[in-house]
Amino acid sequence: MQPEMPSPARVDALLAYLDGFQQRDTPFARWQGGRQEDGIYFRPAPVYAPDVIAFFHELNQPCWVDPDCNPRRAGGWLDHPRFIETAGYDRIRIMLTYCLRGEEQSAGHWERMLTSGKLIAVLERLRYMRTAFPQTLTKDEAVQPISPASDTAAKSAPAQQQAISRTLPQPA
Repeated sequence: MQPEMPSPARVDALLAYLDGFQQRDTPFARWQGGRQEDGIYFRPAPVYAPDVIAFFHELNQPCWVDPDCNPRRAGGWLDHPRFIETAGYDRIRIMLTYCLRGEEQSAGHWERMLTSGKLIAVLERLRYMRTAFPQTLTKDEAVQPISPASDTAAKSAPAQQQAISRTLPQPA
């Protein structure tokens, strides 16, 4: 089954963050936790900047999330700039899913994806694809439902979306 392509408006909504991420002079996150003055230790956790939270909320849309994302493969792709430079929409979606979901497994994943330049490289590729191949995007804002031919995917995708939504910090 072929997932629904994002609409031009959805692509533009993600790309609206790219320049701010590239020209950033403040950290993507600040860390809190560790040993406190009273001796109690709290596991360090990132507190993300509002634009980072807003970006990942925008990314948490069905048109961007691949329910079959293999994190090992997607992470490997992100380690190779040449792969990112030649990726199509389907692989961009998989890499973006990896970037989104990684925070569930490892605190600070979003920050690492941004500061390493990997997520920015994927967004730059998306910007190129948006400009060079606009005809491959859907024409309207509506996202097609998952095909009933894939009953397992139809049942698991909404549950995964809800699980991800619960882990996302709320925008300010």
